Amino acid sequence: MDKKSRSDKSTDELKVEIVRSRERVERAVVGTLLVLLPARKKKIYIDARTGDKRKKQMLEAGFFLGALKIAATLLKPVITTFLTKKISGYVGTSRSAKN
Repeated sequence: MDKKSRSDKSTDELKVEIVRSRERVERAVVGTLLVLLPARKKKIYIDARTGDKRKKQMLEAGFFLGALKIAATLLKPVITTFLTKKISGYVGTSRSAKN
């Protein structure tokens, strides 16, 4: 039995093809490793003195908003009655003007 070579390529061409194949495999392995490595996290440093100032500002803003909410709750009935009187007065004058 005669065994023939499966390809008619020369030895140099086969060596070049093997080198290219190895390079592709190496690139795939390196790419896979880079993807699987954990991402580097950015570190942020905060100055402790500015943190106290910001906390104080946030506390003041929260207090102001809380006081504003309470004031709105207490003034809601007053505003509602005022607007009701104004609207009813406006509607009453327009009806009397049409008659």
